[in-house]
Order: sequence, then structure tokens, then C-alpha cells
Amino acid sequence: MHNENSIEAKGSFESLPYTTIRPSQQIILSEEETRGFYSLRPVQQIINLLTKEINELKPVFDLQYTCRYPSVERMSELKPHEVPGLLEHMTSYHILESHLHEKIIVCDRCSSPNLATRYLCPHCKSMSISKHRTIEHVSCSYISIEDEFLIAKNNDNAINEGNSNNNNFICPRCKTKLHPNSPDVKINEGWFFCNDCSQRSREPVVVYFCRECERMMFVGDVDFKNLYAYTLSKSVDMSKVILIEPIREILEQIGYQAESPGYITGKSGIKHRFDIVCHGENKAIVIDVRYSDVIVNESDLIKLFGAAFDAKVDRSIMIAIPDVTDATFSLAKQYGIIVIKGKEMKDVSTKLEKVMRSLLSSTSHKSAI
Repeated sequence: MHNENSIEAKGSFESLPYTTIRPSQQIILSEEETRGFYSLRPVQQIINLLTKEINELKPVFDLQYTCRYPSVERMSELKPHEVPGLLEHMTSYHILESHLHEKIIVCDRCSSPNLATRYLCPHCKSMSISKHRTIEHVSCSYISIEDEFLIAKNNDNAINEGNSNNNNFICPRCKTKLHPNSPDVKINEGWFFCNDCSQRSREPVVVYFCRECERMMFVGDVDFKNLYAYTLSKSVDMSKVILIEPIREILEQIGYQAESPGYITGKSGIKHRFDIVCHGENKAIVIDVRYSDVIVNESDLIKLFGAAFDAKVDRSIMIAIPDVTDATFSLAKQYGIIVIKGKEMKDVSTKLEKVMRSLLSSTSHKSAI
């Protein structure tokens, strides 16, 4: 049965709608579920992006998708509408921290952000309004729009001052010639005139028109939506985060076709999940990465052996950080599983590259590196 908080490990992220989980919500998950989510390739790509290239994922307003995250779209295979949901799930896992970037308005009926702002005459609600300056002739108390005052060039002053644009006004009521800088003239800004009912007003009525469902609404009727920027959470201990994406990139540079996470259906019909499944020279190799605060024990190795045996792969590799128990090391020899151990990912990556290059030309290798 599908749960709205479920995580799809492969394929579409349609199950991650960004309207279902807010950044403040938290999901309680088992260690296995957490490891599975961390190993998802888009999650790995986003962590890698924030640790190596940029400090913050900023949203970009979009009329179709409401918001998009171009930097995530460029480095992943996610569709624009899938990204916000994944980012919010990463926030609920305490991988990311959300920060309010912008608040936008959307239609309260269809949730579209494609709203047009319309300015209406407060008297007849017509859109046919125009904005004009008004001029007041103080002496005769006449007030009208600037266009109604007759503009005449003061040719004598223009010649004397060398300025052909020195214009005067003529009051339509008393026909007095007025200079714009005269104390007898007051120029006011911001009057709106309706071309239908000829009424004027200081402010128009502001409404919003949804271009999707063609609904007209006032500001009190619209909905607000928050657009979030994301940064790497301060609670994430990067020394304990296994970045599988750089490992996958190394494998592809060597010549393997690598999927992370990868899936193989075994003889039993069970679909097994591995951190990395790679193919090269007609060989199928699976890799699982395990981390422990102290030492990785044999239980992880046994799980890998069972899945790899059912999947009938050519080689199995377990990356153990920082080390493995003696029992795990001995068991790996019996199972024929290569164990790569190290305290840092840089050291592990170097060892893995050496092993994988060797496996392209040889089917045998010693059990521990």
C-alpha cells in the first residue's frame, strides 16, 4: 500500500510532492531506511553539489512549476516538478536546512502562480484607466490633467535662453499663461482617470486575474506560497557521510557502466538493492558501502553475500569505513568478497580504483585491501 511519506528508491520521484511535507516536519526512520535514502543517486548528487560547487540551492520563480532549482536539474535526471519534493524530504532527514527565500501569491482555486495584476476604476470597475499628472492654477482654483492645459512655447525666452524646450502652460479657464516653476502652479502626481466613466481617483482598485482558471480575486482571496532556499544542514557530519556519487564517477572513468543505487533480480525472484552495480568486460560487480563509528561487523557482510549469491554476480565488494572485525575479514575470504577498508573516502577511492582496474583484466583478487 502506498504511503504518502514513502521514498521511491528508483525511477520517478512523483511520490515526493512538495506540498505534503513541510521543512519543519520530521520523519522517524530505521537505520536501513536512512542508509537507503542517503544512497539514492539524486541525494548523493545534491550533497556532492553542496560540498564541492555551491553553498546554497536557490529557487527560481516559474509560471508553470511555481519554482525550479536549475542547479539541481542540470546535474541530475530529475524533472522540475520532482526537485522540490526531494529537497523537502532531505530536510526532514536533517540533510538540508530550509530558509525562506520568497513568498509568492497563487490562485486559491487552482494554485497557479500565473496571476496578472489588474488595476480597475473604483467607480465602474473598468480596466480602461490611465495615469496622469494634474495641474492646479492656484489663482483661479482650476485643477485638471496636464493634457488639458495648453502648452505653448515661449519663443522669446527660448531665443534669449537658447533653450527650444522652454514651455509654458495656459490655464483653460482664465487663459493665463503659466510657468511650471511659478508659485501660482501646483503639479500633483498619481491621479488615475477612467476612459469609460470619466471619473478620477487617487488610487485604482487592485485585483488579480488567474490566467489558468480565469478567476478574478482580491488580495484577500489569494493564497501565499513560500519558496525555500536550501543549504547543507549544520547537523550533518560530513566525515560520516559516504558520498557514493564520486565513486560512481571514478568507475565510469575507468570504463564501467555504473548505476547507483543498482538493482538485480535474483533466482528467487527477489529484487536486490546494492549501493552500486557496475558492468564491464561482461562482468557484473556489486558494491556496498558500510560505515561504523568504531568497526564494521560481519552482519553487513552476510547480508551482502546472501544478496550477491542470489543475484549471481561475478564479484562482490564491501567498502568498510573505518575498519572491519577479524571475524568479518575471515568470513570475506570464505565468501570470496573483496573488502576495501579505510578511514577516509580519498584513501578508499584510490584503493577501489586499483581493484576495479585489476578486475577488468582478471577474475581473481585477494580478499582484503
